[in-house]
Amino acid sequence: MTRAATRRVRRLSGSCRDAWDHVFEGPLLRTRPIDEFLEGLGLSTFVWGCYASDCGAEVGLPLEADRDVLFSLIASVCLRRFLEIGTWMGGTAAVVKPVCPGAEVLTVNHPQPDQVNNPPHRDEIGVAFRRRKLEVKQVWADSARIPESDLGDFHVIFTDGDHRYSAVRRDLENSRALLSAGGYLLFQDCAERGASPYPQHTLEVVRAVRSSYKRHRHEIAAGLQVEGSWIGIIVDNGARDDPLRTPVRV
Repeated sequence: MTRAATRRVRRLSGSCRDAWDHVFEGPLLRTRPIDEFLEGLGLSTFVWGCYASDCGAEVGLPLEADRDVLFSLIASVCLRRFLEIGTWMGGTAAVVKPVCPGAEVLTVNHPQPDQVNNPPHRDEIGVAFRRRKLEVKQVWADSARIPESDLGDFHVIFTDGDHRYSAVRRDLENSRALLSAGGYLLFQDCAERGASPYPQHTLEVVRAVRSSYKRHRHEIAAGLQVEGSWIGIIVDNGARDDPLRTPVRV
């Protein structure tokens, strides 16, 4: 069988597994209306509106609802340390820092960007927070090596790196190992079937999230997604006796 044929078979197999899970297990994350989500955060308006004109072109989130959800959630929690996996142009970190000026903000990107998906030129990575002279720490590392980097733990971790199944699963597992008790693990491009449109790479993310969710179900307080957004949110329940809380490398 040729490589192209093998890839097609794998994609078809993955799509079948995704369809099976969605039909027989139901949607992975509980969906909340966006207005209800905002009210639950104790906010009257979305934070993103204050930064849209200045940072819009540099934030690598495709949907307006993604930006509303991410930055409003971050503004509503007592954020001490924030970790992003997948820097891109640094727009996300450039908004997180002024939203939570007292927080320590770190962002991780592969040291050889041409080896990952959708890479800007290395000189462009992080340009948004560098140009604004914001105190954001750029970490050049393969996300597979994060457990070895001694970064400490984080109250909020946002993963938006390599979207292949094995890489997403690895990033989620390694992120859980760095997540503070009661923290928030957020992940981009989690669009289940029924979302329209849903590119193939989002289905890889859903499969990886479903696998991680099953593995850590007993230490998850809530899993939710806001209507119109492709950002998934998992809230840790503070459990610390999980024998599976160990880094993995796939």
